[in-house]
Amino acid sequence: MQFLFAMAPGIGVALAGGVMLMFSQVTAAIFDISEMTRESLVASGLLPKDVIAATEQDLRSEGSLVKNYRGKSITKDSTGFAVDGRHFNSIGEAQAFIDGNR
Repeated sequence: MQFLFAMAPGIGVALAGGVMLMFSQVTAAIFDISEMTRESLVASGLLPKDVIAATEQDLRSEGSLVKNYRGKSITKDSTGFAVDGRHFNSIGEAQAFIDGNR
């Protein structure tokens, strides 16, 4: 009986390790699925390649291109985002501005 009590901490550690391994595998699978989904959208033409290029850029540097939207460039600036010299707090506001000017 004492032998079983002595094994309890080791069994607990082994089970906790198994659970941690399971969570890491699930996380890896989620990232793999998202990458495959993105590639299939690009291959089917539903996601333009310039959107992929914009998301892979370093968006922290000022003046860098964030996104091409309907022929206009949305860039990062010191206050947020800019389109044709006008400043916006979010990409959504910049896109709404572009939509309103069409």
